[in-house]
Amino acid sequence: MPTPIPTPYDIIPPPPGTWIPSALTWSLLTVCFLASLAWILIRARAARNSLDSIITGLSEELARELVKQPIELERISRLARRIASHQLGVDITGLTAAELRERTSSHSNQKGSTPALMRALAVVEDLAYAPMSSSEENQLAQAISDLANSLSIHRGRRSAP
Repeated sequence: MPTPIPTPYDIIPPPPGTWIPSALTWSLLTVCFLASLAWILIRARAARNSLDSIITGLSEELARELVKQPIELERISRLARRIASHQLGVDITGLTAAELRERTSSHSNQKGSTPALMRALAVVEDLAYAPMSSSEENQLAQAISDLANSLSIHRGRRSAP
């Protein structure tokens, strides 16, 4: 009898069959998924706490600047804008007083503290770059107190559920 012709499986081993995951495999995949999900949630919470601590630090620095003499309106304006940008969810750090007033008019139909906050920022911005006279000292004190009140009211409303 002649020698049979070799088949491909005589030369190389046959490929593996269908892989069926075991219960241990499914358990390990589930544990890895849950661990990844927990890690993502912890990182998100840490990032949120980090941002809140930065805003708290800016608020404390603003409170120190409000009572400091001589008053540095430009610094107060920059700090208030950074805090308000976080609270409003819109970057207003580069807007001029006219642009802030324009945004105030676009938000005037909204209820809440957003228009008051934008107006207070615009007034402080105007006073920061205007030449100061003795009659404007009272206006300056009023503008600073309005800004501080608007920021605290807006922050209180944003943190309420």
